[in-house]
Amino acid sequence: LPPLPVSPPPFTPGVRYTQERHDAFPVNPSGFLTPDEERLVHHIIRTHEHAFAHGPLAPPTTAWNESEKGRFRDDYFDPVIIPTIEHVPWVLKNIPVPPGNLEKVIAIIRDKIASGVYEPS
Repeated sequence: LPPLPVSPPPFTPGVRYTQERHDAFPVNPSGFLTPDEERLVHHIIRTHEHAFAHGPLAPPTTAWNESEKGRFRDDYFDPVIIPTIEHVPWVLKNIPVPPGNLEKVIAIIRDKIASGVYEPS
């Protein structure tokens, strides 16, 4: 990663981190950061805007959509592999999903599987 600037430059829109996303991003809701620190946050996001995507070949216009949440590009960060051992899973009854929410829950799970956040079992 490149060194951080002492005095961050003013925001300039990028391909993915656009002016609209900049304006909609509440970087300092509590007022804790100084104006220079706010600019630094936006500078870091803008500088690394291509890290916030699924896969190295993702088109620039699809960054930060629902299918890419929870993922960093593999060429920026190595995937984390959590080792497990073979075991007998607990046998617990699933939490029932209200019938009125069933289609929404199924859509969310399918989106997470499609983006690689969840793995099918």
